[in-house]
Amino acid sequence: MEQRQIIICAFFVVVLTISTSLLGDESGAGIHVTSPLPLSRPSEGHRSLRVVQYSDPKTTRPRTEKTVHVYITKERADLKSEDYFNEAMSVFKTGVLQRYGTGRVRYMLTERAECNYRCDSGNPTPLVHHEPCLAVSRQSKRMLCDFDHLKCSYPGCKTMVTNDEFCTKLDHFDSREYYTSDKPELGYLPIGPRIDSWQSFQTIQEGRGFSLVPASKRNFAFNAIFSRSTNADRKRLAEAIEQQGHTGKLPIFAAMAKEWHGEANNADTKQLSTDEYMKVVLDSVFTLAPAGHNPECFRLFEAVEAGSIPVLSRDDLYGTHHPFSDKRKEFANTAHPCRDSLHHWYHAPILVLDKWDDLYPVVERLLENVVELDEMQHNLRAWYEGYMRKVVAEFEDFMLGPSSLTKVNE
Repeated sequence: MEQRQIIICAFFVVVLTISTSLLGDESGAGIHVTSPLPLSRPSEGHRSLRVVQYSDPKTTRPRTEKTVHVYITKERADLKSEDYFNEAMSVFKTGVLQRYGTGRVRYMLTERAECNYRCDSGNPTPLVHHEPCLAVSRQSKRMLCDFDHLKCSYPGCKTMVTNDEFCTKLDHFDSREYYTSDKPELGYLPIGPRIDSWQSFQTIQEGRGFSLVPASKRNFAFNAIFSRSTNADRKRLAEAIEQQGHTGKLPIFAAMAKEWHGEANNADTKQLSTDEYMKVVLDSVFTLAPAGHNPECFRLFEAVEAGSIPVLSRDDLYGTHHPFSDKRKEFANTAHPCRDSLHHWYHAPILVLDKWDDLYPVVERLLENVVELDEMQHNLRAWYEGYMRKVVAEFEDFMLGPSSLTKVNE
């Protein structure tokens, strides 16, 4: 299980400007006045919207309900691998599409849907399906249901690839998780909170007297809950936190696993359970969200849903480093292949550090002003609500638009 970094990118409805002369320290580390700029200037069509540009789609769009069938294909039999929990499908199972939707669409989910392998024969037989529909396949070393079979099995459906953290399978599919500005025309859904963490959060919320605690009343200054193995910078951050932990004055919670394991609630992995994890996030002012294989990680969404402010480094926000830069020479000076992966978050009121070395001094200074801390938490929640409504409405437009023109490869 993995978890999340700092100039203050404090964009509210009005941009909050903070003087570095007041907040900076003598070394010059700290908070900048201006919003972070992308490494390359984004085109007009790729710029993120500010909070004031969001509107609630439920107040501006008709509520005529249309059913969209979603077919999540099962494992290929010839892979001989266990059909285990697929966290990448969480967006379909955590109520994201319903909570932030316009009311125009009702999604009907079919899990472990068939993938017709008779497509290789001279007389392929499409599977029964209903339109409009979405056929979903998961990226792996071998596609679990490769594109040709997916399109042959569900010829009237739009297609989607999940788990493609390095944006390698976008040439044929109509939509994807993990955004890249190289393919802005594709449909997009954010990964949202992970299903097992979301279920734990729901259980906690159902407890008697539950309410989100203001940032100023939380017990942990920040939490650092992530695995070190998925990104070189995570390993370095974990070592820095461990060294600081002996002398640091901030109350923090750290659980930085050596290796990533998909099943957080398996006691054999010795990871924090999702129940424990969500309790910590709900009691943390900030949640460190260092990039894993992709800068967009479940922790970003889990933190905001729980009222905790994500913290990223500037390099993570703009994807300037490849996650395997320390393991393979060809990636040493390359950016992440999913260009502008977090472009939707460029103007979010989250905490963005110039470098991880700034973590402790900047957090200490921010904790001194409880009024601004609570205001930052409030404005982040407002921004997130607007962002999620916008992106889900756009996905509805995509699903209700013209049928896919993508064809099976000759």
